[in-house]
Amino acid sequence: AEQWFASNCSLDPSVLKSTYEDAWKEGRRSYDARKEHIELARKHHATALARLQEDLAANRISREQYEEKVAALGQFRG
Repeated sequence: AEQWFASNCSLDPSVLKSTYEDAWKEGRRSYDARKEHIELARKHHATALARLQEDLAANRISREQYEEKVAALGQFRG
């Protein structure tokens, strides 16, 4: 997106596609390198996330509070 707007919305579509594919591959490599940690954190926080989602749906917490609490869970160092 940055490249698109920096080019005044005139960037060649093939360049956009290549940039997207490179970014996707880098994201995948990053995920794969941390996959075990991510899965461990997901399992560790599954109950807490479910409760937060219930609280949000029942309007017991605001969207902002929900996002803050989810971000705090992201600090997991298991």
